[in-house]
Amino acid sequence: AYLYNPLAIPLTRRVLAGDPSAAKRLTTPTGFGLTVALPTIWTMTLAGIWHGAGAQFVIFGLLHSFYIVVHRAWATWGPKRRKFKKGMPIDLRERLTIAVAVAITTLCWTVSLVFFRSPSVPVAMDMLSAMAGLGPGVTHNTGYMSTGSEVLAIACLFAVVWLAPNVYEMMGSDNPAHTTPKGRIPAILTWRPSPAWAAMVGLVGAAAVIAIGQTTEFLYFQF
Repeated sequence: AYLYNPLAIPLTRRVLAGDPSAAKRLTTPTGFGLTVALPTIWTMTLAGIWHGAGAQFVIFGLLHSFYIVVHRAWATWGPKRRKFKKGMPIDLRERLTIAVAVAITTLCWTVSLVFFRSPSVPVAMDMLSAMAGLGPGVTHNTGYMSTGSEVLAIACLFAVVWLAPNVYEMMGSDNPAHTTPKGRIPAILTWRPSPAWAAMVGLVGAAAVIAIGQTTEFLYFQF
């Protein structure tokens, strides 16, 4: 709000030049560059630097700038997908399109996180090279090499992300977010006031209280 809008709003007014009906100007390369690309690059680059002082955080912000601009450009000029309604069938081509989109998004986000968590750009580049199979591993005194157990853990976490219900779905009957969940889940996974759910929530709460005494540094403290 404080970075994007003060730049995007005046530029949008200048592109429209006092003629709100000329909205098509916003979809021209010049209009898109001034009203979308420039404010996005400005905002996300500063957001990256806000996380810490270092070239890796500048790259972290620039990557997000690039991702968002590409997404907005694809939405503006790319092929239009049909709007889905409940009960509409999805063919194989649409499923593959969605799968490719998810894979690209996950890959881009993973690359940005490497820069976010690395102490320097050279370490990040070494990590990316190792992840791409182009190098033996990270060599800048980190000694990190992936193991089979870590690959299995990542696969299990992906299964949780894609197959397990989220909080909105589990609490859907009580409408916690004033919205209707998109899918239905088995009744056993739907929250309701019952002894079984009370016991499970109690166990989770007890584990959280026990873990309070452990020393865990908040992520941003290291920046």
